[in-house]
Amino acid sequence: MLAGMALPRFERTYQRLNLEHHALALVGTLRYAQATAVVERRAYRWEYDPAAATYRLLVSDSDHHETFVHIPGRWGRPHVLPSVLRLDTPRTQITFYPDGRAEAATLTLEGPRGDRFLVTIDGATGHATAQRVRAP
Repeated sequence: MLAGMALPRFERTYQRLNLEHHALALVGTLRYAQATAVVERRAYRWEYDPAAATYRLLVSDSDHHETFVHIPGRWGRPHVLPSVLRLDTPRTQITFYPDGRAEAATLTLEGPRGDRFLVTIDGATGHATAQRVRAP
C-alpha cells in the first residue's frame, strides 16, 4: 500500500545523468575524430544537423580536405540528441586535421533545468574537454 508513503523524486537526477551521458558521448566522438585523423593521416569532420538534432563524423576523401564523405559504422551513423537537450554550436562542422590541430570551438549542451556542459575544442591540439556549469 502506497498511501501516506513518501516516494523519492528521481526526475532531477535522471535529467542530470542524461545530460552528463550525452556530453561525455559528444566529447568521446570529438576525441575519436582527433585521434583517428592523426593516426590515419586524413582529416575528419564532425557535422551537426540542428533540424534533426543529430551529429556524425565524416572523413576527407582527398589530401586537400575539400570533400568529406560519410564513414560506415558507429562513428558515421547519426547520433541523436534527446529532445529535452539543446546543443548550441558556433558552426555545424568542425574539422580535425592530420597534424592534430582542429577548428577551435566551444559547444554548449543544455538540459531542461538550465544545467549545461561546455564542450571546448582546443584549436592547437584538437583536444576536446567538457566542463559542467550548474544552473543558478
